[in-house]
Amino acid sequence: MIQTKTRTLQLEFADAAGNSVVYSLKNPKEGLDKGTVDAAVGTLLEKKIFATAEGELTALKDSRIITRQVETLDE
Repeated sequence: MIQTKTRTLQLEFADAAGNSVVYSLKNPKEGLDKGTVDAAVGTLLEKKIFATAEGELTALKDSRIITRQVETLDE
């Protein structure tokens, strides 16, 4: 049996129109905590690095790390 494990940092933002926008980053650094993520996201929002057709991103709604483990069955 072969096992693979992947981690993804998922950031959900609100844009100027109030819509949700989700960015997913594969293989985030180990040991990330809310304070570190919030500080980095604060910089992204302050510098207006990302925008949508509806306008700039205005706030972080949610952040989460998703862990996925797959076990491949051998014949």
